[in-house]
Amino acid sequence: VDETMDLMALTSSGKMIRVDMQSIRKAGRNTSGVIVVNVENDEVVSIAKCPKEENDEDELSDENFGLDLQ
Repeated sequence: VDETMDLMALTSSGKMIRVDMQSIRKAGRNTSGVIVVNVENDEVVSIAKCPKEENDEDELSDENFGLDLQ
């Protein structure tokens, strides 16, 4: 696990989740893996790692989702 990256997963219904790789615990050899996201009645079709997103409050906020509303 590269803790400087994020993990992005895309489902067949078009949902996307972005997860900080630091939040994924490391598993030992005798384990069966780690569940990152539960996609009941759906399936993961693509996974990619990407650089961490920098939070820039001027550019992106929860209120406007990065859209220029002026």
